[in-house]
Amino acid sequence: MNNSRNNIFSAGMIFLVLSIILVVFIGAASAGIGFYIIDFLIIVIILPIIIVTLFREQHLKNIVLLLGWIVIVSLCLWPRYSYLRFGGLPALTPTRGVLVLWIASWIGFWFKSSVFRKYFYERAASAKWLYILLIVWVGWIFFANLFASNPFRGLYFIFDHVLMLCGFFFMLSIILMRPTDVERLSKLLSVMVLIVVSVGVVEFVLERNVFANILPITEDYAAQALSVKIRDSGYRAQSTFDHPLTFAQFLIAVVPLLMAGFFSAQKFKGRFYWLCCVLVAVAGLIIAKSRAGIVVSIVTVLFFMSIVGFRRLVAGKITIPDLLITIGMTILLTVCTYVVADKLMELTVGRTSAEMSSTHARIVMLNRAIPLVLDSPLVGYGTGRAVELVGIYGRGGALTVDSLLISYAVESGLVALFAYIFLIITTVFRAVRISARDDRFSYYGAGLAASLVGFFLTTVTLSLTPNLFVLATLLAATVTLSERGKKDES
Repeated sequence: MNNSRNNIFSAGMIFLVLSIILVVFIGAASAGIGFYIIDFLIIVIILPIIIVTLFREQHLKNIVLLLGWIVIVSLCLWPRYSYLRFGGLPALTPTRGVLVLWIASWIGFWFKSSVFRKYFYERAASAKWLYILLIVWVGWIFFANLFASNPFRGLYFIFDHVLMLCGFFFMLSIILMRPTDVERLSKLLSVMVLIVVSVGVVEFVLERNVFANILPITEDYAAQALSVKIRDSGYRAQSTFDHPLTFAQFLIAVVPLLMAGFFSAQKFKGRFYWLCCVLVAVAGLIIAKSRAGIVVSIVTVLFFMSIVGFRRLVAGKITIPDLLITIGMTILLTVCTYVVADKLMELTVGRTSAEMSSTHARIVMLNRAIPLVLDSPLVGYGTGRAVELVGIYGRGGALTVDSLLISYAVESGLVALFAYIFLIITTVFRAVRISARDDRFSYYGAGLAASLVGFFLTTVTLSLTPNLFVLATLLAATVTLSERGKKDES
């Protein structure tokens, strides 16, 4: 027994040392012309071979599981605007290092475990349209970019989609194998919400980023975002995220899952915890001061409650007290909607000169984008070019495109845009079908449906893509829960 533990410890130490060396080498390679080729060889070929040689199948599976959860935590907690530098090496982050190890370990486990390959193929077959739409979406972005005036210019953005969307989605198949894993994911995200909102509250009170004087801020856009975060309505917190809007986007996507945890909890103690998490997330949206975030969060909550209420009505589980509460809530909601209608209109159009300017800028972007899309509706003008073609200079001099839908249409054509839209619609329908089942995971089906709707609505007014991993997580969780209706949990 001791020998076995020593062997595992020795193998782990060897793995750690080799990983550190290779991650540093990857960073060094990024400074050269052969960045993509060298990184591909290291991550996809060399490192997986080393990993397969060092570890047994079961140990490798445990490593993949552990690294997967660490990656999710790192993506939420490590300040995205902070990059570490060692000597003359390019900027590195712990998130990148762990992500590299996770990718390589996943590839190694794929080749080493025939059981995992079979399981992966079965899962893909059970949700083939989702997989097809995802591959078509990202694949068309790559294909359309080949017709750009400078195809190499958009490689980084394409790599971001392939890795943080497709790659993350595929790799989560080993993390979210059972419905109970989706519960674990929700609990982990609830803890992340408590932490990032706490950081945001401290930042909001101090009116300065809490990491700015501790960690190096090296990215130009992030540095600009750190310095220009005060509108007429006050300071906007961003917490560990690269922008207040991506902070709000994360919270919007997570709130319905927190509500699902509340409804699925069996004990008062559990429901109290989930309710506190929901309230904390709402507080995060308030300090982020995102107009779209507040409106979208209201829509997602109403959508979630509608699914849950309809499910209980169809199942015949609504009692007389439930019915009276439903009628009362409907009357209250109607009155509140009437009372706050003007406020919602202000949020949409803009309450202050800066906010109205932001709304007007989005209209200008849309008017610029329409003729460009009509001129090149299939392949667009190249990934990453929307900002120069239809972008608007905001406060602080940053050139931005405030809609991911506009970006996809201008850069990759209507095929990419519609593939993205249909992917969301298909997955939402699948999640709604999960909510119709009579088990405790049905609430998570409703939560995932509402989260997907919320995430999609945020991309109407936001073009930043660092939270694509959240979308990939929602897609993977939906596929995991959808298998519950086909086979019993093992």
